[in-house]
Amino acid sequence: MSYTKLSLLSGVIWAAWHSPLLLFADYNAGTNRLYAMGCFTVMIVANSFAFAWLRLRSGSLWTAAVLHASHNLFIQTVFDNMMRNTGKTLWYTTEFGAALAAVNVAFAVYFWTRRGEVEKQDSEPEFAAGIESKREKRRVEISNRQSGVRYPLKSGSVGNLPLHGAGLPRLVGTTRVSDAPARNTSGGRGDGGLSPVCRVTICD
Repeated sequence: MSYTKLSLLSGVIWAAWHSPLLLFADYNAGTNRLYAMGCFTVMIVANSFAFAWLRLRSGSLWTAAVLHASHNLFIQTVFDNMMRNTGKTLWYTTEFGAALAAVNVAFAVYFWTRRGEVEKQDSEPEFAAGIESKREKRRVEISNRQSGVRYPLKSGSVGNLPLHGAGLPRLVGTTRVSDAPARNTSGGRGDGGLSPVCRVTICD
């Protein structure tokens, strides 16, 4: 899921969670309920862009938790108590006014313009998983560079390296024995003492 879709979805769910309190309880600063719910919904959905960006960028839930706690502390406890109602103040201030909703929209646009940072970061594990999946499908092969014949290895072992019997082996690396034919010092051959050179691909 893209960063934009994730932010919108989490914001809508978050707003829906609070809607019963706005419509049927006293979770309001004193303005019209529908107006308060509209401003609150815009604020929450916009705020989700910051929450999602911080969560993805940091890889931790604590960034979102601290931001949420800071919002509740400063908006509800500090700033709201600093306001003096002059008649229309509540239509602009608190969590249910237009001012905070507009500020959060501005921050949402800012984080959205930096979405590439978290979307690229989020796609790296998927890319790595795709590479690993392709490696899982590769079998152990020994290629005789002189004859050009490939010998796919079945389940068993290569030296002291075990092979997985219940599935395909995983590629570990490729070892090149030599760039030139190695001389056979054990004797007993009629080919001038030269042994074939192979490229060995090792899996576990």
